[in-house]
This record gives sequence, structure tokens and C-alpha cells, in this order.
Amino acid sequence: MPPPHDMDRPVDFSLALALALFGLAGPAPAGEIHKCRLDDRILYQSSPCPPGFETLPVAPPATSPDPVSTAQARARAKADLSAAERLRQLEAREASQQRAREAEAERQALACARRLEVIRMLESPDAPSERKKGSRRATSERKAYILQCGPLPK
Repeated sequence: MPPPHDMDRPVDFSLALALALFGLAGPAPAGEIHKCRLDDRILYQSSPCPPGFETLPVAPPATSPDPVSTAQARARAKADLSAAERLRQLEAREASQQRAREAEAERQALACARRLEVIRMLESPDAPSERKKGSRRATSERKAYILQCGPLPK
């Protein structure tokens, strides 16, 4: 029975062969590069474009960025970040104000519900025997309800 490492030999041989062939190929010559297009396919190659392919211009590689354009890009990026931060703060402030408005509306609705309950209690037939005092307070509560909450529900 062969040792387990011998089973890996075909893979090792293929890898060694691929590396050897790659080494023989060597670096590509620093010749002319052609950019060819056929429909959606784009090819870069050292030989001219085959028939039927469109030859496209190849832009030379940039050596180093222009210092002026780099400074402008940094200034734009800084301004964009600043604007984004201001927008984030504005949105946070608006969300906080919205939550405060909703909480106030809920407090107002609860106060109106309590006031309506007092009015109904004062006007109920089971109200205390002090009718005149209860009647005046009910009228006062009705007016306050109308001022703070709007028309009385039916």
C-alpha cells in the first residue's frame, strides 16, 4: 500500500509544470497594447485587433496625480463630509422635535380624557348632593375642555 503522500503527487506535478511554464513565459515585453471591442467583450492584447473587432484608444497610465486636482478633491471631500454631518445633525434635531411634539400631543390627549371624565362624573345622576356647586364646577370644566381640547364629544 503506497503512503498517503504519494496520492498528492499528480497535483504536485501539475503545479510544478504550471509554475515552470509560467517561468518560461517571462514578463510580457513592454510593447504596444491594443484595446479591442466586439459587442460587450473588451480585450487587451499585444497584437493588433482581429478582424471584426473595433480598435479602441488606450489611455496611458497615470504617473502621479496632479497636486492641484488632489487638493481640490480633498477640499470637495471635506466639504461633502461637513455637509453630511450637518444633515445628520439636522435630521437628529428634527426627529427629536417630532418625538417631543408626539409626547406633548399624548399628554394633551390624556389631560382632555381626564377632564372629560370629570365632566361626566359631575353631570351624572349619581353626583354628590351639592348640586349647585357641582353644576358650577361642571360648567367651568366644560369651558376649560372647550378651550384646551375643542368641542365636547356627543
